[in-house]
Amino acid sequence: MFTHRRNLTLFVSYRSMRVQFVARAYFQRATVNEWGLEDVPTITTYFHSPSVIVTEGNPVDLQTIVHHFNERVDRFSRNGSGYTLAWIDALSAHFVKY
Repeated sequence: MFTHRRNLTLFVSYRSMRVQFVARAYFQRATVNEWGLEDVPTITTYFHSPSVIVTEGNPVDLQTIVHHFNERVDRFSRNGSGYTLAWIDALSAHFVKY
């Protein structure tokens, strides 16, 4: 639970929480359009981490989360679409009292 007080965000902890991370990524590929001009179409994708339960004795393992996102990006790129990762512009964390 987040509370706002004097423009500060304070985190109120619980015994346990469920957390999931979501990354918004943009992929591009170089193509040639019907007029013979170079074109770079861009698509937006969202990658979700598995939900994990976080407690005082079981903190979030960020290395595992990053590894999961890297695997998802690699799998997306290997599917043969020709799109490659251009940039990631957002990473959000969703917390639910558990």
